[in-house]
Amino acid sequence: MSKEDFRIGKGVRMLTVGEFRAQFGEEAQCAEQLTRQRWPEGFRCPRCAGSTRGYIASRKVHECKLCAYQCSVTAGTIFHKTRTPLTSWFWAIYRMSHDKKGISAVQLMKEIGVSYVTAWTMQHKIRKAMEDRDQRYKLHGIIEMDEGYVGGAESGEGRRGRGAESKCVVGVAVEHAAEGEPGGPPVPGFAALQVLPDASSKSIDSFLEAKVAPGSEPTTKFRPNTSSATSPSSTTGSTEEPWNRTCRQGSSEPALEPRPLHFNNLPEKPGLTK
Repeated sequence: MSKEDFRIGKGVRMLTVGEFRAQFGEEAQCAEQLTRQRWPEGFRCPRCAGSTRGYIASRKVHECKLCAYQCSVTAGTIFHKTRTPLTSWFWAIYRMSHDKKGISAVQLMKEIGVSYVTAWTMQHKIRKAMEDRDQRYKLHGIIEMDEGYVGGAESGEGRRGRGAESKCVVGVAVEHAAEGEPGGPPVPGFAALQVLPDASSKSIDSFLEAKVAPGSEPTTKFRPNTSSATSPSSTTGSTEEPWNRTCRQGSSEPALEPRPLHFNNLPEKPGLTK
């Protein structure tokens, strides 16, 4: 099972419950999957690099053919020293990733027959593993980047956008997974979000450096806001196409060129800081 089996996208669907049960309905099947994930080219002993003599299902270990060292398939994973069956763990992962709203600990407790504390702990470990993996992942290909503001309603006459004093600036980047329908937007892939100290070019560049893989093409696109005092069109009267800041990751200088917009809400031209 590859990550594409669980990825929703154009031409890709989620496994049905029947398909999931057929592939991961038994302990041996789950252990085989873990073995393939840890040793894609076959088991290799961490001590002597020997091959496996066989898998001991009762202990969930592979025994080395050369030195007889027994290595657990769950060691160093979220399943380490667990007394919960791997089938229950796999089902929890499936249920948590199947629906965007996830599953409550109470519902999971009922489905796999464990205590509430066990179900809650399993969910906590799964979410932490997903978070750690997402932190390491970097966006590839063509990436569209914008900024947003998160915070509740302000009392009195609050200012909108960059003028808001009580809202956090959040950088958002989304990669293009595939071409969309003719005349339509591209199919979005993975996304990255990060709270930024401000909306300056330095903060945005730091965000892109951390979240975008070398060789990709991050772009920021905006529509001038004629109602804003900081809008290029309101200060210069320009009717030119919205600017697009495009830079190939790894290059020293970004290239500035006018292109059709996809994103908006960036009222300043590239290269100008607030």
